[in-house]
Amino acid sequence: MADATAVIAAAEQLRAKDEEALALEIGLRSRHIDGDPSGADNPTLSVAYGTHMGLIDDVKALGWRILTRWNKEMHVVICSSEKPEDQELRKKVFVALRLDEAALIAVIAPALLWIGAPAAIAAAVAPLIVKKFMVPAKEELCAAWKEAITAQK
Repeated sequence: MADATAVIAAAEQLRAKDEEALALEIGLRSRHIDGDPSGADNPTLSVAYGTHMGLIDDVKALGWRILTRWNKEMHVVICSSEKPEDQELRKKVFVALRLDEAALIAVIAPALLWIGAPAAIAAAVAPLIVKKFMVPAKEELCAAWKEAITAQK
């Protein structure tokens, strides 16, 4: 498993990107990993778009589908799991919610690693989960997060 500190740092660097750019980044990283699995543990994986990856809109759509998958996994862990180890993670998330995006990313990025996301994907998915689902829903996180998952494109 990749070093959580490195994934947090990479996710923090990606936080400046908007949602569409993050979705594309996720799709690009996934396409690269499909062809070269050795990149999966590299949270700073740099992938340039190439026509061999397919249409750029398809790559971005792949990124959104990957977000959907890992977002649902995180929602279960944070909002409905009864496992003792998940309860500890839930406490960390709710403490971080009183903080800023960087603090949330520092919790979500290693949590994605913990549930099996490749480091390259976790680094790009963490800031998108925080921006799109967690920050807007601080007050009623779990209910709003579930509604957002259902409404997600």
